[in-house]
Amino acid sequence: MTSESSESSDIISYLPYEIKEMILERLPIKDVVRTSVLSSKWRYVWASLRKLVFDDKDFITDEDFDNMFAEFVDGFLLLHDGLIMKFHLMMEFELSETIDRWILVVSRKKVQNLKLVLSGPSDDMYKMHSSLFSCHQLRHLCLANCFVTLPRNFKGLGKLKTLKLDDVDISDDDLIYLVLSCPQLQQLELIWSENGNIVLDIEGKKRKKVNNI
Repeated sequence: MTSESSESSDIISYLPYEIKEMILERLPIKDVVRTSVLSSKWRYVWASLRKLVFDDKDFITDEDFDNMFAEFVDGFLLLHDGLIMKFHLMMEFELSETIDRWILVVSRKKVQNLKLVLSGPSDDMYKMHSSLFSCHQLRHLCLANCFVTLPRNFKGLGKLKTLKLDDVDISDDDLIYLVLSCPQLQQLELIWSENGNIVLDIEGKKRKKVNNI
């Protein structure tokens, strides 16, 4: 087979990088890494993806899946090259140090969309690492089932547009200061399992209260 015919039979490897990136963004993160064996032209595409979604449910069939998941995320972020525009993490809370490390890495990658959804006992919530509040490029932030204390040197998130807090343990003073320190904030959603949901459309000055779910 000539090189010309070989190339024509492997059209997918010669797609523009932007198209390859769009394809990988629609795959489970484990399958994203596996594409590196398709050909030399796919080998490092995954390492510069700008939209990352990590869900430990994708690893539930693996033996010792908790450690497998943590090692996978560690390795992925270690080899990642470039900015991270979107970082979503859904997992059962185990070790604070592990999540701290990931948030610190992402905070240095100019993340714009960050979602952290943790599950686990309510008496052992993850305490949000202070590096989150240095993510000055953030536009969208969603936190669930964690404990938040604003650092003393917090100056606000000047580009934040949407904020969702779902069963987040935060003091009234810190919550008020957080909202007031985000001048571009357009929507605020607060969810508490005991008190119901509150959605504030700040830009449109609308308020909607939803019953418990």
